[in-house]
Amino acid sequence: MGKTDFVGLSEFNETEKKTINEYVAKHMKKIDRSLDDYTLKINFKKHGESKKKVDERIKYSLHAKIENPNTMFSVSEADWDLKLALNRAFDKLNNEIKHKIQPDRKSWIKRWMGRRDQNDDV
Repeated sequence: MGKTDFVGLSEFNETEKKTINEYVAKHMKKIDRSLDDYTLKINFKKHGESKKKVDERIKYSLHAKIENPNTMFSVSEADWDLKLALNRAFDKLNNEIKHKIQPDRKSWIKRWMGRRDQNDDV
């Protein structure tokens, strides 16, 4: 089980915080399957709310970083929709974890081919 650290949530209202907590909890389960001991740090930021215009859209950006004793993974994402930005960021993180932790396929093929050639000689 990993440790989670949020930075910049003070800018967000309660419904946005609830959405963030739900999505992070959902995606942490997927990360827990791949990594044992890790720290997830997510920096959140809202863009475009300072002027408080009536029809102004808010852009959300986040930077997520996972620190593991062996490796580090980091991604950035920004979107007008908070849920979409969270989903894309966690999809990128899971993809990065999958590709860095997955064993090198070429070395596996070379080992298999070598064993096959040895069995032919016998």
